[in-house]
Amino acid sequence: MPVATHLMRTLRLSFHATHARIAAGTALLLTGVLFCAPTAALAQVYDLPLVGFKSASATVKRTDGTYDIIVSLSAAQTKTTITVQYAVTGGSAVSPQDYTIPAGSSGTLTFPAGTTDQTITVVITPNPVPHGDSTVVLSLSNPINANLDINTFTLTIQDTIPTSATVAFDYSPYEEVESNGVAWISVTMTGTPTGPVSVNYSTSDGTANSDPKKGAVNYLPASGTLTWAPTEAGTSKWFTIVLVDDGNVDLTLTVNLTLSSPVNASLGSPSTAVLNILDADTICPP
Repeated sequence: MPVATHLMRTLRLSFHATHARIAAGTALLLTGVLFCAPTAALAQVYDLPLVGFKSASATVKRTDGTYDIIVSLSAAQTKTTITVQYAVTGGSAVSPQDYTIPAGSSGTLTFPAGTTDQTITVVITPNPVPHGDSTVVLSLSNPINANLDINTFTLTIQDTIPTSATVAFDYSPYEEVESNGVAWISVTMTGTPTGPVSVNYSTSDGTANSDPKKGAVNYLPASGTLTWAPTEAGTSKWFTIVLVDDGNVDLTLTVNLTLSSPVNASLGSPSTAVLNILDADTICPP
């Protein structure tokens, strides 16, 4: 047979053999070379269990202490030991300022026969100075006797603002005679703050009116922010409300007082209060 004809027949057979079973094996064409691989060996690759993270992500609070990342097999093996390597491969968190992994930032997980789960424990570092959320990214690689499933995991460390300080009104109700022209409202910060404390205050109409479009004005609206240094725990800050004597004989009128948006503190009780405006014309002389 001519050499060219023999070569063409060989190439045709090689092409068709890639799609057909041959005796006890499967024919594969790699870079123009024909060889046979046992079918049982190929089937074994597809029969391997999957190894991967149990989930792709999780979120923890900085105050949670620890978090266990689970790496699982799709099925326990009765005779074969399975291993897979893990490593920290990214994220904005920094070790040890934000976290530590006691077993190391990289290593090998081993699944003895009959087991399905292994854990990577992450210890969260408490941080008294809030600096925003951060992430740790871990990856799996180089499995032995298994195929990879979910191979990337992201742990988000959610920042918290620890505080034992509170802010609250000192009284409710406050009272002032309208002819005095001003009411002083006190707010106290207590506890042990972790930084400068502030809280917003505001007024709103009760039975008293601050809108000239609605009639006689009884007071001027007030809003703003009160602040404390961390060393001022137990002290009071004040804001004022201007009272307007409308010359009319009124019953006691009310103004609603509200605290909101505390920083480095929580709202104590009461965080809402009432100012009673007493009419001088209805107060009897002694």
